[in-house]
Amino acid sequence: MSARFVLYGIKGTDADEVAHGVADVLGIEFSLRNSSYKRGSYYFHRGAERLSISIERHAHDDEGVLGEPQYPQYGVLVYVNYSVPEVEQKLSTLEQIELLRTETV
Repeated sequence: MSARFVLYGIKGTDADEVAHGVADVLGIEFSLRNSSYKRGSYYFHRGAERLSISIERHAHDDEGVLGEPQYPQYGVLVYVNYSVPEVEQKLSTLEQIELLRTETV
């Protein structure tokens, strides 16, 4: 069975607002976590069947490099690991979210 990894971007900078919108549309809850690797606080949800969703501010690391340098115009990133079509369909209904990348392995 293949696994899907999906990246979405939001041009705004309010990760709190994005997390609330994603939680509402998916009917889930996020925990607020902190990580120096992820450059500060971020929202995380682990669902069934290895699904995980991480909402992060798109920040520069200690060397001044963006986490996703090919997408500098996005202030918030939403990573969906082991995605399923239902999640992707629901996320596509959010107004400001843009699909940036999909990988199937």
